[in-house]
Amino acid sequence: MPLRWRTGARLQARAALRRRYGAEDDGKALMAAVDAALANDPALKEIVHRCDLHGEDTLSVARSLHFSERQFHRYRSFAIEAIAAEIERVTAAPTDVDADQQLI
Repeated sequence: MPLRWRTGARLQARAALRRRYGAEDDGKALMAAVDAALANDPALKEIVHRCDLHGEDTLSVARSLHFSERQFHRYRSFAIEAIAAEIERVTAAPTDVDADQQLI
């Protein structure tokens, strides 16, 4: 069953993100994951921040960045894939608690 459908796994993933980034809540942990995933590409970071976090429409953001709509959506897709990979990397890493339980 996919991670998004299992509540227990979802809670564990959220906790892992908060621990990894030292965030006090899920929103700050997600923002830290976005920033980490897109740190080397300011254009992708701007796309996600403006559209997905601040709610600007995609066409106005594409125009302001001088991208065609097609290129904009291609870049946005790359950004979302990078964020998903960062979250997967962080949540797949064993935690200290997991390592302690394996020794028992």
